[in-house]
Amino acid sequence: MTVSENGEIPQGTQDAIRHQARRTVTVASWIKEGQAVTV
Repeated sequence: MTVSENGEIPQGTQDAIRHQARRTVTVASWIKEGQAVTV
């Protein structure tokens, strides 16, 4: 993860973090539902 000199996170990095967070939530919901998911 990169942070610019003024402490801001670049937009592309923000998008990647947001995507990864959604992915984590999705996988967690699958596990909670008891589905066997192989990635």
